Amino acid sequence: MKGERRKSLRFLIVFTAVITLLFHGNSVFAVSSSNIAGLLAEKYPHLDCAGSGETLGAHPGWAKVEFQKITSIHLRNSSYGIYWCPASAPQGQGQISYTLTATLGGLTCETTATSCVINGLNKNPTLSLMATDETGSYRSRVPAIQNSGIPENCLTQSLACNPAPLNIDFPTYGNTYSDGLSNCTFAAVANWERIALGRNLDPSLVTQAFYAAGGTSNRGLTTDQVFNYWKGTGVGGVSLKDSALLPTDPYTLKKVIDDPKIRVVIASLDLAKNQSFAGYSIPRQTYHWVIVDGYTSQGPIVVTWGQTRQMTWQQWNYEAVSIWRVSTDV
Repeated sequence: MKGERRKSLRFLIVFTAVITLLFHGNSVFAVSSSNIAGLLAEKYPHLDCAGSGETLGAHPGWAKVEFQKITSIHLRNSSYGIYWCPASAPQGQGQISYTLTATLGGLTCETTATSCVINGLNKNPTLSLMATDETGSYRSRVPAIQNSGIPENCLTQSLACNPAPLNIDFPTYGNTYSDGLSNCTFAAVANWERIALGRNLDPSLVTQAFYAAGGTSNRGLTTDQVFNYWKGTGVGGVSLKDSALLPTDPYTLKKVIDDPKIRVVIASLDLAKNQSFAGYSIPRQTYHWVIVDGYTSQGPIVVTWGQTRQMTWQQWNYEAVSIWRVSTDV
């Protein structure tokens, strides 16, 4: 795995364009990159994509929705090749990646290419497409598509999948869905120390730190309040040394998780009322901190409420506000 992570960025872009994991529910099937590339090339529908991309605006997109020209073609068995026209980002930054999601079942592919393979689709699927770069993405008024929240099985040594650490139990620290303490920030700090440093913190001490930093049972804390307390007083005998704000786009998040010097990040999400998040429908708008410690072809793997949950890439694009790389004095 470490050797794979050290491969050049150029190789990552090229190889990701031709490798796809076929999945249905929580079952993942490995398909060789040469077979996938051959099938996609053989069936390519020769879309006319002249002028398809956005010419104005802050994020990557298309001049009109119909210019996406999403096309599904049956490949074999229950596998479909999905093709679309490229987006553009006149004011963008970083690599554009695409998130394609089936409205039935939440099947997803996330890629820097303009085609992918999804297994288990109906004959004429309804598909949702987003383009994202380091500036973010344009969002539909329609809520993110719901998924089960159960982590997808992850094949190791795959550029489409980087499994979260296994066999780790996480306390809730009083922060539970949906009416627990508003201390998701300090729960995330404790979970980060659990994964990154192997420390098991006393839940009561984590809760005490939350109150000492200024939190209440129904009011959370700002980023500055959390990081200032973690740096000055410490949490569980560990003090924050540094925090760095990183772009939230899927392409960057995958690189961060693949980097053995980072591997685990803290993320802030903006969860809208009735929004779909990792198998839950959120009852009211809230900002929520989670840990991201892996990803699958379906989306990021997050730790929250004492659980390991599966997000979709679409949910992530809708909800991610910030991610932080953090380092401590341990």
